[in-house]
Parts: sequence; structure tokens; C-alpha cells
Amino acid sequence: MKYECVYRHAFETGSEARTGIGRWIDYHSDGRPYSALGGRTLAEACQDTRDQIRLAA
Repeated sequence: MKYECVYRHAFETGSEARTGIGRWIDYHSDGRPYSALGGRTLAEACQDTRDQIRLAA
């Protein structure tokens, strides 16, 4: 997060940092595909895991 968000944007105030980091976290967990997850996002991978657990129960 430091290298991808904080250092690149050099926020000047705490509120700017809070907003910018919040956006980065949203993108990181909901919008960024991961090759280790077969091109899926973290949210998609978590949903698939929940579905598998539900089917196993």
C-alpha cells in the first residue's frame, strides 16, 4: 500500500490520505484481478469460497 498509494500520491492532509487510502483498499479488494486467483478479484474468490462451503454443508 505504501508504494502503490501513499508514496505515489504524497497526501498533504489526513483527510486526503483517508480518502485516497480508502479508494485504494476498495480497488485492491474489489477491482484488481490477481493471477494467483486465476484472474479473479479477491471479492470473487471469497464469494466462490462461500458458495463452496454452503454447498458442502
